[in-house]
Amino acid sequence: MLLNIIKKLECQLIKTIYINYGFSPESIILIKSYPEFVYKVNYKNSKFILKILKKDKIDIERINFIKFIQKSIEIPKILLNYNNKLYSELYFDEYKLFFYLQYFIEGKDINYENNNNAIKYGRELSLIHIKSMTYKKHYAEVDIFKECIKELEYILEILKFINKKAYYSFNNILIFFKEKSLESIYYENLIFIHGDTHGGNAILAKKIYFIDWDDSKLYDKYYDISCFYWMCITLNRMNLWNLFCNGYQENYPINYTQHKNKILKMSILKDLKVFKYYLEYSQMIGSDLIKDIYITKRYNFIKNLIDQII
Repeated sequence: MLLNIIKKLECQLIKTIYINYGFSPESIILIKSYPEFVYKVNYKNSKFILKILKKDKIDIERINFIKFIQKSIEIPKILLNYNNKLYSELYFDEYKLFFYLQYFIEGKDINYENNNNAIKYGRELSLIHIKSMTYKKHYAEVDIFKECIKELEYILEILKFINKKAYYSFNNILIFFKEKSLESIYYENLIFIHGDTHGGNAILAKKIYFIDWDDSKLYDKYYDISCFYWMCITLNRMNLWNLFCNGYQENYPINYTQHKNKILKMSILKDLKVFKYYLEYSQMIGSDLIKDIYITKRYNFIKNLIDQII
């Protein structure tokens, strides 16, 4: 059943690529199917990454920023269709989806056994932030705990059916966030950030190229920085954090001491987003992929970060 759906989708993609870009792929290879379908597309001497998105990812502000950043910094370019747009419509059964074609760069995933890659990652991220500051800045309110509450409420709706003990534990965290919500509000010059810089979402070739801009949004740049911090504490590689900061500060200063609480809170938000992702995936495939031990680790991880907040 699933294979038939995938085959049907691929046939529709080939037709739609021809309509929007004027060529028929020689091959289209599924790379991953969740949270979005991602394909590698081959045509003559050109290779592309094709990613299918839902409508809620198609935001005009994000589109304009991606167009800007493509012109400002060397990143894998998204191919414009016949209508001079980044995204093309894809009709599949009763669904209206979107996809883009991004030029494929021959490279490899970043290996942090080479510590210098953390420096390079920080350096390239700071350049993106500096360019973004020239694009748009907006002084506005940020409420990290409010966003944590939104993620937690979704998580609790799933946990109450699969793990009652975890449900009550995470509900206590929810109560804490609600009690402390006002304390997490601050004002900041927001810029467009990448939105998922956890040490991945980048290709290492002659330099580091950032990819997957689908979570880009107008927000505090420290969220991007916190995503890398989250990766470091998750993998117990805090030496990488110092190297990342050194690389970032080659172009722009990071004041970790002054912003420690913010980074901790944003790391909690990142962990909740990842936890929600795995819960959703487990529900979707009807699996007990999410084991009790993983849920307990997530609780202990978040509780440990909360305890560090001054």
